[in-house]
Order: sequence, then structure tokens, then C-alpha cells
Amino acid sequence: MVGEISALIAAGIWSASAIIYDKILVTVKISGTLVSFYRGLVSLPFFAVSLLIFDPHLPQLSSLHWFYLVISAILGITIGDTAYFLSLQDVGVRKALLLQTLTPLFGAFFAWVFLKESLTVYGLIGIALTLLGVVWVITERTTAGRSPHLLRGSLWGILSCAAQGLGAMFIRDVLENSDLNSLWSSSLRMVLGTVILAFWLGYKGNFTLSALSFPQWQAITGAAFGGSFVGLWLHQTAFQFAPVGIAATLLSTSPLFAVGISVYLREKVTWRSLGGVVIALVGIGLLLIR
Repeated sequence: MVGEISALIAAGIWSASAIIYDKILVTVKISGTLVSFYRGLVSLPFFAVSLLIFDPHLPQLSSLHWFYLVISAILGITIGDTAYFLSLQDVGVRKALLLQTLTPLFGAFFAWVFLKESLTVYGLIGIALTLLGVVWVITERTTAGRSPHLLRGSLWGILSCAAQGLGAMFIRDVLENSDLNSLWSSSLRMVLGTVILAFWLGYKGNFTLSALSFPQWQAITGAAFGGSFVGLWLHQTAFQFAPVGIAATLLSTSPLFAVGISVYLREKVTWRSLGGVVIALVGIGLLLIR
């Protein structure tokens, strides 16, 4: 049960972190790109301390694996995470998290295209159900939540899932064919992705560290510690102690936690929204059946 509990706690932490980031985006009115950079910046010391304590020796990587690592960082962190924050800014927590359930779908698609991994009948049904659940919620007309730019936010969410799914292809090759472990890979990807994002913000003239107040920096730090650091450890623990399919499915339950938090905050949650989340999660479960 250790793996299953770890997966559920990670999903809950990611939902809470998303709500914190959402409140900052609404309050400060800054770009999701800048929030993505801030998240990466404040999470780096946590990774650095962990490496110094648990694994201070940098693994030896070939030039090709370094190239794959950089590509994975650009896709997963610079593009994928930033697109997620832009989606969060446009459509709010519940819909942004629900869109993230498409990531396993893109992972399966890219594995089918590039690695020639076959899709089972369950997988095809799972893809259909996941898409149905997401579309069912995204197209709901309701005053609950924030969706001023629904199409744009949905496209950002889809781009995020596609980039993360493709980036996972590259990092998986490195993890399977080198001495790089999950802690080092996560740390290096966060460093590379954040540095590249900083150069992009500098190029666009949006690089600044003064957009947030001290309490807001505290909130960002707490969300980064929980979502990017503790969530990572729980993510790895889930896959270590639970079957892959069960762990991946439970890790995808963040939208359910977001609905629960919304109920706690006395926000309106419709049956259609809840039903769409459940349908999408059932689809993910089928997609992971081998």
C-alpha cells in the first residue's frame, strides 16, 4: 500500500500547488511564463541539497545522452511546464489539471509512432474515453471557474501534454541506457529547463525578480517544494512499490482532488464536471492495461 498511498498524496499535493499558482496568477496578473520560471528557480536549492546528501557524484553521460537530456528539458520543463501554467492562467485549476490527463495519451501515441509499441483494444477504448471526458468538461458552459480564453487555454494544455509526452521519450532512453538516476535526471532537467527559460524571458524583455511580494514568494516556494520536490519523491516511491498501471492511474487523479478542494472552498462543482473527470480517469486506466 506504500506505493498507492504515495501516488494519492502526490496527486493531492499537485492539486494544492496548482491552486496556489492559480491564486498568484489571478492576484498579481503576471504571465504564466514568469510563474513557471519562478517555480523552477526556487525549486533548484531543494534539488541541490538532496543531491549533496544522497548522491553528490555526477553520473558519466555520453554526448548523445547529454543531447537527449537537453531536448527532454526543453520539451518537458521549458515548453511543457510553461504551457501548463499558461493553460492554468486561461482556464483555471480544474480544467487545466483535467487537460493534463492527456499526457499518458500522448505518451502512448509517441511510443506507438517512434518505438513501434502496439496499442491494445483496451488502449484504444481508453484513448476514446479520455478524450470524451476532457471534451465533456472543457465544453461545459458554466459560471463556475475562470475560462476567459477557453480555446487558447485548451491549446496550451494540449501543447503541454504533447511536449511532456515527447520529452519523456528522450529521458527514458537516457535512464534506461546510462547510470543516470531519477534524482539526477529531475535535477538536471529542472536546471536546464529553467536556464533556457531565463534566456527566453531575457530575450523577450520580461526577465524580472521583483514582480512578487514577500508573501507571494513564500507561496511560490511552498508550492515548488510540495509540487516539484516532495511530489517528485512520492512519484518515484509510487512506481517503486506499486504496479506501474496502478501508480500511473492514481497519480492522474489530481483533477478529482481539485474538485474536492473546490467543494471545500464552496465553489460550484457540477455533476457534468465530476462525471467528465471520472470518465477521463477510467480512460487512463484502460490505456495502461497491458
